[in-house]
Amino acid sequence: MERFPDMGERETSGQATGGREIVLVTRMTTGNQGNQALSIALRDFLAESFPDVPLRLIERAPSYMRQLSAAKLGRRRDPVAAFERAAQRLVARRDASVPPPPIGDNRVCYDKAMAGIVRFEGLRSRLQLRQWMRRLGVYRRAIDERLALFAAAGRVIVNPAGEFNPVAADIALAYLLDIRCAQLLNPAVYAINLSFEVEDPVVQAISVHVFDRCRAVAVREEASVAHYAAAGGTRTPVMVPDASTLHRPKAKLPAIAQKAGLILNYLQIANNNLVDEVTDFIAAFGREHPGFVLTSNEWATDIPLWKARCEALIPATSPEGTSYERYMEELAGYDLIVSSRLHTCALAIVAGTPVVPIEIGTFKITEFFANLGLADGVVRIGDAGWAERTLARARTVEADPATVAREQAAAMLAAGDGVRRQLRAILT
Repeated sequence: MERFPDMGERETSGQATGGREIVLVTRMTTGNQGNQALSIALRDFLAESFPDVPLRLIERAPSYMRQLSAAKLGRRRDPVAAFERAAQRLVARRDASVPPPPIGDNRVCYDKAMAGIVRFEGLRSRLQLRQWMRRLGVYRRAIDERLALFAAAGRVIVNPAGEFNPVAADIALAYLLDIRCAQLLNPAVYAINLSFEVEDPVVQAISVHVFDRCRAVAVREEASVAHYAAAGGTRTPVMVPDASTLHRPKAKLPAIAQKAGLILNYLQIANNNLVDEVTDFIAAFGREHPGFVLTSNEWATDIPLWKARCEALIPATSPEGTSYERYMEELAGYDLIVSSRLHTCALAIVAGTPVVPIEIGTFKITEFFANLGLADGVVRIGDAGWAERTLARARTVEADPATVAREQAAAMLAAGDGVRRQLRAILT
């Protein structure tokens, strides 16, 4: 673990203090079973690692923290100073008489209705509903309670996961505003399990301003370390593989069901102008795997879009899921999973099903499997001959699926043990 130097006036996070509460900022209600599994893994890890410290989960990037726009900040003479004033103003206006709410049951829930929120996000933005609600004071109590949690905490641990991506600048700003407010209230603040891919220069500058003031930043990939340095970060983040490795693989392999599962992140493929290529691949995959099932850990995003694009090529789709445990039960029933979604890859390995991972326009899956010591198995969509190489890799796996599943599970188990050691060292 890298030890960070004293930052003097730039350091605002206090010392971790004994038995004072740990606040984990993570996804608590989600339409993505991968997010659910990740939050549960972190929750259980913290409860196991710090059994004598009260643990509280709170929702990440709630609507009332989505107060800033990269476009508007970019028009300011000094966007970082404007961001800092916004954070200082929020904290200064806090009603210190408002107590933190009691700790709840810390459940992490799958809710398929979350898809509706995503569908209406554009309309909500155009109507400026959040801005009007803030002006009317609708959020004031919720903000004061959140700030009271930060002020009373010993540690605030934030799990942004993949939200600092190239196309979500304003969501990243919500995380940064939340983290900065926590820092100003003086607990020890950590950002962990972060993929740092953000490209907006304003958000990059603000990210450096905020993350450099964290007690520690743990990123999931070496590419994130490099990207953060290129953005001007003065601290080197600690490289810790994805926290989904905290889920321990099941000892018993499933019976081979002789069917294949295909998981393709539609929006990521569309953003990289690869829909036509991937549609051709789906047709070729179907010829070699008749009756394959299209599934996803973000069902409401992927399945309707692929069916609208090429329903005739898809023989079957899985039903919309209810929890990550049920999704893992589904994955355990396949003899093969081909996935471009990181957390389906991880959950399939935990379930004992061999995985053929494919990467699209990013580095997350490639580095995840490199951290498992299995980098040679990843194919990048869009590279020359990628479709045939994916099919060839699937044939190799299907020739001996049990052996591949055991190798992947053993690598996952070893990586998870390493992640536990690293996170405990960082957070203690």
